[in-house]
Amino acid sequence: QQTSVLCLDEPTTGLDLKYQVEILTLIRSLAHERNLTVILTIHDLNLASSFADQIVLLNKGEIAAIGTGAEVLTEARLSEVYQTPVKVLPHPEYQTPLIVPVL
Repeated sequence: QQTSVLCLDEPTTGLDLKYQVEILTLIRSLAHERNLTVILTIHDLNLASSFADQIVLLNKGEIAAIGTGAEVLTEARLSEVYQTPVKVLPHPEYQTPLIVPVL
């Protein structure tokens, strides 16, 4: 029996960057090939920005924003949610949001 939804809880936690990208690329390929909806939790905002079609940003268990990476991952919103200043720049190749903490 085929499922239409795949739920994954932090599938890249503890993995080196190479394997994080491999896992997320595999998940995206499976989603496209099998017409799956994928719901996953991830703490790396840059990976979420690179791979997710839609992002749900949580703040203290409440939904802070839902939308595309560009809609959700704004400097003001992320600085408020994470209580630290950030810069959001366009990725030089893909133009997706690239989040950098302000040190």
